[in-house]
Amino acid sequence: MIGNSSVSCYGIRRLNPFLGVLQIIELDGGRASTTNGRVWHIELQVVRHGGWGSLNAHASINNWQLVGLWSEKEGLIKAPMITGDWHDDLCNLLIKQILQHHHELPFPLTDRRELWLLDQTDRKPLALLMSMLPGPRHSNHKPRFWRGCLERSRIGGDHHFTEIDRLERLVRKRAGFHVNHLWVTWDVDRQYAETDQGERIDRAGLPSFGLTEDWPDDQSRALVQRYVDWIAPALLTLPTLQEAERRRLESNLGRRASRIEYYWRLYPEILDQDKIMTPRVQTRLTTDNSGITR
Repeated sequence: MIGNSSVSCYGIRRLNPFLGVLQIIELDGGRASTTNGRVWHIELQVVRHGGWGSLNAHASINNWQLVGLWSEKEGLIKAPMITGDWHDDLCNLLIKQILQHHHELPFPLTDRRELWLLDQTDRKPLALLMSMLPGPRHSNHKPRFWRGCLERSRIGGDHHFTEIDRLERLVRKRAGFHVNHLWVTWDVDRQYAETDQGERIDRAGLPSFGLTEDWPDDQSRALVQRYVDWIAPALLTLPTLQEAERRRLESNLGRRASRIEYYWRLYPEILDQDKIMTPRVQTRLTTDNSGITR
């Protein structure tokens, strides 16, 4: 049964905040995913019976359960709560598929359906909130506002954009109190997107970096530019970038060396090898000298 499982390899974006592209290898009942091309999360699908009460007696819920982490260097490290060998066959098959398909990274991006936050004045796309596979017309989960980074600490660091509070306030103000959203679906070649009402929007009408760079004043434009520079190592994982956009991001990587080292395996294209290699060497030297990556 397991030997006949079909294999799907695809990528989906990690959004709100944007954290790069998640790469997935999926089989019947199991999947492996990676955010950096080196460490893989091994998950199995577990069927749980419905909750207490007669109404739920015959119900079942499919959940994904983390079995462990796998890397070529460390092998499989099982999650603490996982016992027994009931999962070994499927885990071994997933690891076999990782080894077989690893050279194909990054996988094709499949989340062509997008939800955008709109400008309250001109109703143009302002910031990308979420994406999903084409099919269902809506999602039960719909973020109200845009988030720019994961860490909320006021202390600067590699995972925190120091001006994030100011930037998010700027986006919220432009979106207005009564926020408006827009669902669009890209065509397979990502040359244009269509709204649910059938209106076609060309590539230029949707911000490539997930946040509009069209602002009415120099101060706001400069702030957004600093954010784009800060998040550039993650943005370079996008296979949808135009050559000029990719070249621009590579030219403004700044001091984000450790983030480049984290993401570079998932870059679909590198235009200037030196722009990527130099920060990677810097990261390795820092790690070798101190034992940690600063």
